[in-house]
This record gives sequence, structure tokens and C-alpha cells, in this order.
Amino acid sequence: MADLTQTAANVGLTDTAGSTVAVKQAGEALTQGQPVYLNTADSKYYKCDANVSAVTAAAAGICMSPAATDEYFILCSAGPIDLGGTLAIGTTYIVSATAGGVAPDADAATGWFKTALGHAIATDRLELDINASGVAVP
Repeated sequence: MADLTQTAANVGLTDTAGSTVAVKQAGEALTQGQPVYLNTADSKYYKCDANVSAVTAAAAGICMSPAATDEYFILCSAGPIDLGGTLAIGTTYIVSATAGGVAPDADAATGWFKTALGHAIATDRLELDINASGVAVP
């Protein structure tokens, strides 16, 4: 399989009462739908990448609004969201080895630090429930 094909304009919250959101600062240009991690050195958020390190794979949430470097964006860290792509119901989605990408769990390859983002509850909804293992796939 391949990374989820996302349409940024279709990314959004599906249940504002059931979602956890906050305003955060981007350390680089971000697009809606990208998983992001917190860089503790500058307290800014960057695109996740599963094959760099456990830190870059440890998603803090999904970027819900576009942001240029040093601008602010909306981060969703839990709850149902529309990822802007067609999901396979029941499939767990993870941080990809492509910076800012999302992949189905079956795509995890050797060397990827696995972070589960959540599971598809409909073809257009992901129940965001992040679990960063900190462990690389052998």
C-alpha cells in the first residue's frame, strides 16, 4: 500500500465536543492532515517522520489548519477527525516514513518507529487515539 492520499481542504473536526484541540506554533510550514511532533528544543511543532527517530515519530496530534514557519495552527490530539482521504474502516493508521505522511499499519517497515494515530471508524473519519511506542520495527 502507500501513504494516505489527503485533500487538505477536506481535513476537519467531525465532533467538536468530543475532540481535544489547542493552538500551537509551527516550526516549519505545515498542511492540514499532517501528524506533528513537539520539538522540545524550541517548543515548536514539526512534521512527524517514522524512520528518523522515536522523537520525530511521536505524534502530538494532527495539524488541522495550515501554517507557515512560526505561525500558529490548530492541533487536534484526540477525538474523531476527517483526515481528508478515504480510509478503510477498522484499519489502524500510523505515522509514515514520509515527513507529515499517514500510512496504514500494514505498511510499517524495518526501522520505522511506530506511532499509532488511531483507527478508521468510517471511510471519512479517524478516531484519533495516539500511541507512540518509541520502538523501531525490527
